[in-house]
This record gives sequence, C-alpha cells and structure tokens, in this order.
Amino acid sequence: AVDVYEGDLFDALPESLMGTVDVVVSNPPYVSTSRKDILPIDVREHEPERALYGGGDGMLYTTKIAQQARKWLRPGGWLVLEMGEEQQQDMTTLLTGLEYEDVLIGIDLAQWPRLVVARFAG
Repeated sequence: AVDVYEGDLFDALPESLMGTVDVVVSNPPYVSTSRKDILPIDVREHEPERALYGGGDGMLYTTKIAQQARKWLRPGGWLVLEMGEEQQQDMTTLLTGLEYEDVLIGIDLAQWPRLVVARFAG
C-alpha cells in the first residue's frame, strides 16, 4: 500500500511514522544561483524558479531534507537525493556529518554525478 501526503517537506507526515520510514526519496531544487545562467534555455524559461534553485550553493533544501529525514528514517533506512554535479563533495561531507553511512554517488545518463544515496546509521 502507498499513502500519499502533501505538505512542505515532512510537515504533512503523521508522527506515528517517525523512526519507521525505510526510504526517503527527493528531487529537490538543487541548482545554485551562480549556475542559473548556464542552465539550458528551455529549462530556465519553462520550469518554475522554486523548482530549480536551492539557494546560494544550491544545497538549501537538500540540507534541510537530510537533517529532517534522520527523525523519520528507521536505523538502516535510506536517503536518496538528486543533486548538482558540483555538489558531490559537499553532499558527502554533509551526510557523513549527519550520521549517514555508505554514501554512494550515482551517475546519470550523461555521465554526471547526479544522485546521492546514503544509509542512516541512527
């Protein structure tokens, strides 16, 4: 069974799920404001800004999700986040500092580091 909740990050989830979630997956806004001009024009002109830009370094939402997911994931649960290719080291540092282990970087079809997967040690 799949239950769908709508809200800002984790706000809509019932408290009964705290510490029980197996996987948190997100494609948050992750483009840094300094990379705004290098996005393809079709992306810049057709995607809402709030779906693209994650603050100065692009990690505003990925950081919030990684921090908040810790109280929702069960020990051994997984966090999966899309990220910008320039954020590989910053994401690894962030996640290991937040007690995530087995941090893996996934490569997209264009051969860019685009995904981070990490297990919450809890």
